[in-house]
Amino acid sequence: MSVAQRGELGGWQSRTTFVLMLSASAIGLGSLWRFSFLVGENGGGLFVLAYLACLLLVAVPVMIAEVIIGSHGRASPVVALRWAADRSLLSRNWMLLGRLACITGMLILSYYVVVAGWALAYAWNMHTGLFAAASATLVAEQFQLLLDDVLQMIYWQSLFLAPAVAVSALGIRWGLGTLAWLAIPTLFVLLAGLVKFGFDAGDIPATRNFLFTTKPIDFTWSSVHAALGQALFTLGVGVGSGISFGAYAP
Repeated sequence: MSVAQRGELGGWQSRTTFVLMLSASAIGLGSLWRFSFLVGENGGGLFVLAYLACLLLVAVPVMIAEVIIGSHGRASPVVALRWAADRSLLSRNWMLLGRLACITGMLILSYYVVVAGWALAYAWNMHTGLFAAASATLVAEQFQLLLDDVLQMIYWQSLFLAPAVAVSALGIRWGLGTLAWLAIPTLFVLLAGLVKFGFDAGDIPATRNFLFTTKPIDFTWSSVHAALGQALFTLGVGVGSGISFGAYAP
């Protein structure tokens, strides 16, 4: 079955845009706040080594496989996996993985919308000076007030969803493609700002001891499972994003 018969979906503006979009989908809040916590609680340097091994041996190959299936299937995860199964003379039950990936993506969106709404609300509070020299108690109280105000939660979540829907409506080339060129530089600027803030206001010796000291007593099989989960979470594999982005690859 040719690409034309399966339906040409269009494509990214360039290979660079495609790589930037994959990077943007992989870089998230979980790589900032969750990773450091897991490292400190699961053996320090030993966890980092296990994470890198899982990343290189499992997560990256799976991501490459997803992109390849998408680039050949030129369709949604369900249809692309059906095409791959047919070409490989395998059961079409592999389509169930595509359905599971789509359901998982929707579940992830359901909580990302909530977290994004919190982030926008906090950004506004910081802009208005509400959190200027605020104590941890005041910040906790403001967060609880936000959780108790249903209309305000809906407002901030809608403020996040509206641009997301608009970008999706613009399509791959002018929507997501343009977003990739804006998001990646912005992410690097924010990351640089976070690093500078950490060096200016953080306790560097305590951070070094928490993250990079090897603690074999804290490293167990559960730590290996956590490292594997974080590796898969880092690249966002298993939710169909690689297949979907690959369907529009050059």
